[in-house]
Amino acid sequence: MSIFPETRGISFIYKLQNWWDWLKAWRYPSNIIFLDISPTWCDKDELIRLAVFKLLVDFVEKEEPFKYTDWTTDEGIIKAAEAIKESYKWITKDRAVAKKKYEHNLHKWAETKSKKYWNKLLPSEEFVEKRDQEILLKIIEIRGYLWV
Repeated sequence: MSIFPETRGISFIYKLQNWWDWLKAWRYPSNIIFLDISPTWCDKDELIRLAVFKLLVDFVEKEEPFKYTDWTTDEGIIKAAEAIKESYKWITKDRAVAKKKYEHNLHKWAETKSKKYWNKLLPSEEFVEKRDQEILLKIIEIRGYLWV
């Protein structure tokens, strides 16, 4: 009689493989999102954005979907591939440029108190927020394609 009744009748090799998979998952968890944030307070809306963006970046960089998967088989898959590439580009490159522009205007305004820089602040901040929202929605729409 086995101490694990649900495994009766399953081969030893299968049990060993299952145990090994469990040990690897315990040692190197792939279901934990490591966010690069300070240990201070972070609002939930910001955490959602950070987590979703991190999941997409990890998907592209670690699972390498464009290396192993054919993304040209039908129209839905083609659109999903384009959305993944566009989202990845925004998250890894374009967002940093837009944030840098905002921070430049913020520092210039703080130094000079010039209305010129103040008038540039709000539109640049709104642009980043609006684009983040678009990318978040795009990722949610294509989430069914985020597997390899």
